[in-house]
Amino acid sequence: YFREDLDLLGSLANQVAIAIENANLYENLKKSQLIMRRADRLASLGTLIAGLAHEIRNPLVSIKTFTQLLPERMDDEEFRNYFLTVASGEIDRLTTLINELLGFAKPTEPHLKGENVNAIIDKMEFLISTEAKKKNITITKNYWQNVPPVMADAEQIKQVLLNILLNGTQAIEGEKGQVWIETRVVK
Repeated sequence: YFREDLDLLGSLANQVAIAIENANLYENLKKSQLIMRRADRLASLGTLIAGLAHEIRNPLVSIKTFTQLLPERMDDEEFRNYFLTVASGEIDRLTTLINELLGFAKPTEPHLKGENVNAIIDKMEFLISTEAKKKNITITKNYWQNVPPVMADAEQIKQVLLNILLNGTQAIEGEKGQVWIETRVVK
């Protein structure tokens, strides 16, 4: 090999090494971003758990009360039917709440599809409602009724909305406050 060939190969080897290093750095950056998103999601989830304990406790208290009264009122058909209706509704409520929490906690790849933004907001508003009540915060919703479906990943939108709503409730100082949620079509 001539000296020029060796210099060219050395230069090329340096460029390849830099490209490999950049690729490794890029992969590490992607992994770090994923870890940060997961940490953010778990931090938000931790904040909600305290408030949601109340939301879980209420249906359980209702069910427990009815089960304690049931032996005394077993012959009362109206009571039994009412108990079955209430208990079933409370169990459905708990199931929905748990499914929302599980869906929120696990990271997924984006899945874009037409989503009803108003329905997503309602779900996230429900999750922070207990925390808002504790701080005497009123949540006012003003939805545009004919909002067309939006191409989005519902789980990622939930995360964003939940963070915004939590930030809004945490930013309110004093004895009471108000958070406004509004949707509309902008052209």
